[in-house]
Amino acid sequence: MPILLTNAPLFVAKEDFSMESVKNSDCLEDITREVPYLITYYDISPDFTKHCQNEFESKFQYDLEYLEEVGLYRSSLGSYEFELPIPLMESLMQGEPSELKKYFTQFIVCNWEGFPKLINDLKKAITLAMSNIKT
Repeated sequence: MPILLTNAPLFVAKEDFSMESVKNSDCLEDITREVPYLITYYDISPDFTKHCQNEFESKFQYDLEYLEEVGLYRSSLGSYEFELPIPLMESLMQGEPSELKKYFTQFIVCNWEGFPKLINDLKKAITLAMSNIKT
């Protein structure tokens, strides 16, 4: 997931956000809370789809034999066909909207001062995910 670093403060609306709370507020802090980072969504565009097709078709190099081995292994563990490396690469090369949306629509926006917290939280999440895989 891409990370966009900024020196701007980041705010999200409070739980009780409403038009009434906006009317009654005197400042931004009345209706928002500051956060060190947030995850945002931006849908793909036709230009981005063309860009991805060009990148995956012309510049992306991969070892077909290795991807076939990985695919056979994952298939033996019960992965669906569309989850295997070669079909995934083919769908990215064709600019399939479902695959592009899966991988390229979420971004982390992080305040520079919040970057150490983001890194720490990512490490914790990865550690937890890896420990769950082992069990």
